[in-house]
Amino acid sequence: MPKVSEEHRAKRRQQILRAAMKRFGEGGLHSTSMADVIAESGLSAGAVYLYFKSKDELIAAVAQEVLGGVIARVESLRDAPVPASPGELVCALLDRATSKHQPSPISSLPLLMSVWSEVTRSDAVLRIAEGWITRLRDTITDVVRRWGEHREMPVDADRLAPLIMAMVQGYLLQMVIGTAPPVTEYQESAWAMLTAAGLT
Repeated sequence: MPKVSEEHRAKRRQQILRAAMKRFGEGGLHSTSMADVIAESGLSAGAVYLYFKSKDELIAAVAQEVLGGVIARVESLRDAPVPASPGELVCALLDRATSKHQPSPISSLPLLMSVWSEVTRSDAVLRIAEGWITRLRDTITDVVRRWGEHREMPVDADRLAPLIMAMVQGYLLQMVIGTAPPVTEYQESAWAMLTAAGLT
């Protein structure tokens, strides 16, 4: 029997994750069965269970995938030749989170909220979320600190990072509830507030 390459395994795993994210986003984490995911993936049950031994294991992997997309975006802003300002950072994260054209599952807000709610019942997802929050906060702190150094102005990056996170998370929660203003309007308001504070 020919040996399966790592590339093939990675593609199969991603195929299963995409199927799970689609079904979880549509029906919720706990209303969706492994049979639903298997049907969506187009693979056999044996193939799916080869990569994920249980639904809890699959949920943890989906959480890692969903939250990792946000980190990647912030890291790209951190590593840019000219660091993003706090205002640019908030607007870029909102663009990422609300775009319907992003390949990342972060664009599925019901799925994102389902992942957040899962931290109350799954230690594995809680550990992933804790690690993600820490890494996101640290990366945002790095972006803000680099921006302050670039502008040669004092900035308390450690205190600003949680506020930037809260501005984005607060908007996403309003979107899920259905009370959010248009994202461009929210971005303009955030930009005006941060400009008044000298942070754009």
